[in-house]
Amino acid sequence: ADKDPSQGWYEGELWFFDNYIIPLAKKLKECGVFGVAGDEYLSYAEENREEWQRKGKDKVEKMLKAYKQRHGGMVTTRS
Repeated sequence: ADKDPSQGWYEGELWFFDNYIIPLAKKLKECGVFGVAGDEYLSYAEENREEWQRKGKDKVEKMLKAYKQRHGGMVTTRS
């Protein structure tokens, strides 16, 4: 079956931040193994998530448009 990878891309990235990146950054901060860098990692992860939330839909749309212009038609992959 054909599947458009752009469907759910935006939401998938938010899920990844919320369920993997940010919890991992919190654990690094809590364990203290990286010292003050642990605080920075968490801050960067949260800032990156906020930026994706603001700009992600537009980024996906632009990348999809560029792909379609370059390759024509619908974006699909074969599974």
